[in-house]
Amino acid sequence: MRCICLKCQSPAKNLSALNLTSLVKKPFLIILLCAGLIHVINLQAQDVEGLIQDSKTKKPLAFVNIVYTSWGQGTVSNIDGEFSVSSSRDIEFLKFSFVGYHTKYISLAEIIPGKKILVKLIHKTYDIEEVKVLPGVNPAHRIIHLATENRKLNNPEKMQSFSYTSYSKMYFTLDIDSLKAKSSSRSGDTDAFLEVRTETSPADSTDVSEKDDLEEIEDFLEDNHLFLMEFVSERGFMHPDKNSEVVTASRVSGFKDPSFTMLATQIQSFSFYDDLLMLWDRKYLNPISRGSTRKYLFIIEDTTYTEQHDSLFVISYRPLKGKNFDGLEGILHINSNGYAIQNVIAEASETKGIFRVRIQQKYEHIDNQQWFPVQLNTDIMISPEEAKVNGQPMTLVGVGKSYLSDIKLNPEFKRRNFNHIEVEVEDDAHKKNDAYWDQYRVNPLTRKDTNTYRLIDSLGEEAKLDRSLKILETFASGYIPAGYFNIDYKSLIHWNQYEGFRLGIALETSDKISRWIHIGGKVAYGTRDKDLKYGSHLKVNLNRRRDAFLKLTYNKDVVESAGWRFVEKPPITSSEVFRSFLIANKDKIEEKSVEMQFPALRYIKLNTYLNQNVRQVTTDYRYQVSTPEGVEQTDRFKITEAGIMLKYAYKEKFLETPRGNRLSLGTNYPIIYANLHVGLPIFGGDYEYTKVEGKITKTFISKSMGDTKLALVGGWTDRSLPYPILYAGAGSYGVFTIETENSFATMRLNEFVSDRFSSIHFQQDFGKLLFKWEKFQPGIVLAASAGYGTIRADSRHINMEQNTLEKGYYESGILFNNLLRHSILGYGLGVFYRLGPYTLPKTIDNFAFKFTMRFNL
Repeated sequence: MRCICLKCQSPAKNLSALNLTSLVKKPFLIILLCAGLIHVINLQAQDVEGLIQDSKTKKPLAFVNIVYTSWGQGTVSNIDGEFSVSSSRDIEFLKFSFVGYHTKYISLAEIIPGKKILVKLIHKTYDIEEVKVLPGVNPAHRIIHLATENRKLNNPEKMQSFSYTSYSKMYFTLDIDSLKAKSSSRSGDTDAFLEVRTETSPADSTDVSEKDDLEEIEDFLEDNHLFLMEFVSERGFMHPDKNSEVVTASRVSGFKDPSFTMLATQIQSFSFYDDLLMLWDRKYLNPISRGSTRKYLFIIEDTTYTEQHDSLFVISYRPLKGKNFDGLEGILHINSNGYAIQNVIAEASETKGIFRVRIQQKYEHIDNQQWFPVQLNTDIMISPEEAKVNGQPMTLVGVGKSYLSDIKLNPEFKRRNFNHIEVEVEDDAHKKNDAYWDQYRVNPLTRKDTNTYRLIDSLGEEAKLDRSLKILETFASGYIPAGYFNIDYKSLIHWNQYEGFRLGIALETSDKISRWIHIGGKVAYGTRDKDLKYGSHLKVNLNRRRDAFLKLTYNKDVVESAGWRFVEKPPITSSEVFRSFLIANKDKIEEKSVEMQFPALRYIKLNTYLNQNVRQVTTDYRYQVSTPEGVEQTDRFKITEAGIMLKYAYKEKFLETPRGNRLSLGTNYPIIYANLHVGLPIFGGDYEYTKVEGKITKTFISKSMGDTKLALVGGWTDRSLPYPILYAGAGSYGVFTIETENSFATMRLNEFVSDRFSSIHFQQDFGKLLFKWEKFQPGIVLAASAGYGTIRADSRHINMEQNTLEKGYYESGILFNNLLRHSILGYGLGVFYRLGPYTLPKTIDNFAFKFTMRFNL
């Protein structure tokens, strides 16, 4: 549609250009002219405001380009799809353009003064792969290179310090494919707007169908969200990585407990300038990073001029065809003032998976000094394959918005203002009144919001959701709450090659009896070894917040012979936990111990202990000892041991829940574990010795090569000792078994023994970088391990082959993860081969075949 618009400088000037005599003879033209003049005068006296939506989904469109002069001056809609053009501007027309949508024009005659405009843009249907990259210099690359070069200047986290207050709101609802389109008359949100339609924007039409089984759900979702939460937080930052965020107010539908609000702070990166950007739990290559023009296709979609007379470049981006990497797609608005990001839309280009996240960020030039995010939007789509309603696929949709205010640049901070707790919640956060909330809410609660709080809060009280959340948090720490007791669910059933199925129960008293003192016990039975195990403990919490406690323990159980452990077990998401299934050689042990754990320094967790135990081997191994009666062979060993076990994780950060439980946010630095064990000739101990063990782990994240994982492990004793307190190789061989990282896949369990050893385990996880098809996306991992060990010659060992690793043990392998996906789990296959001096005579015996299991969100 072609629009011809009259630009009026002033009523007097326009009248002087007319022949008044002729107009007097034409009263109709006079009336028409006066009406037009009144319309223009009214329009110039008021700002032009409105809302821009997708014509089909009715969702607001952020960062739509709006041009209102013939020379390209304009603005953009905000992150909520709203726009406003100042009355002081010379508005000639309104032109709305957005990537992926048909451009729309509105003339002055179509605008009613004082009435907000509802603009509906129609989505284009086109094949994204039709875009051809032609030879020559892409003009978008110059802008991307300038934006990349200016990252340090424009990144707020490169400043000396800053602080701000944020108000965040997130709700969840259902998006069911078969839900009927809602008529605009039921939405209740368009009454205040004038809907403008042109030939390029036909009125939406919806098929009216009979009510079906889903209409009841539709009616509910029309008036209520499934879930709603709000929170206010105050954040302080000091370069390079000191962070402190305190949630001062929290409201969660159905809950008084504010724990959910803490998770919302971790969904997306704060700014869009790091080489790798976090969305949910995945990291993606930033299109504003060095070398990104070789990975991404950039297209200049539009160029406008801001009201400050700066150029605003609208650039779309997506991974180049044939490039395999974890990439994003979306739109960048680059402002020529510092070539900084003014607006950004981003989502993963990969559409597979249960979770999908789409983010929007808006930046402003604060105090004419620094570009700073002022609003962060997050859309979450959760689509379990099995989730259906009446046979129709169902998607859970979350919409979150965070508004930043009270932004201060370079405030005075001291190091003592920060600690290792990065996010915490004030005790009275859930008790803030309406007056407090009204200070921070950008918009009042809607009718749907109020209905949700009223309904879900009442349901929450009836269903005791706070109690359920407490149970869930307890479950995450390894226990099932059961009234006055917490049951260790890992103790109920387990399997390993020595015990077969281990059936039992371990429990301890809950906080209902005492928050500071816990009494526990356990009992278990193995179906293969046909032996009963039991134990008890008394635990005194010295400081729950800092995970400090004193514990007295008695155990009669079994442990891996010649094994070792560190102060923390591997996380449940690590395949290292599967090695416990393969252990076939265990010692019977009866032990009494006292231990105390506490944080010694800022990043150190320290566990000290004194242990008296009797170990009995379950094989035909014997050790010669001298007694008053002469030399004897024994299979029982009395040991008294004192020791220290520590973990050092430099700059490890934590979330702290209202109940004091801490969730690690990890660290970018290597994690160091160290043990010192000293055998003492007291309390019946027969062996004096010193043992030292260590482990260092680190994951290096690359923009183009995936994740590189390294683990260094070593142990040392100062003398020859009985086999149970030496070091067996960390083997995990089976003809076809589950893969366990940080172990030797081709080494038989207990095949080698050392009193001094070292090993290195390497994995290069390419993810989907090497192979990526639409329906088949295996993750490729290259793995290699090497080990070295020695043992002192000792004739006192009976029935023990003193196989050592002094020639060096080597193996390599390849894993194909995610060959098959089901829900959040991916299954794959792998193969390893034994190399070097310890290669076995039969070629097939050097192979180890594995199946893999990975968590995929």
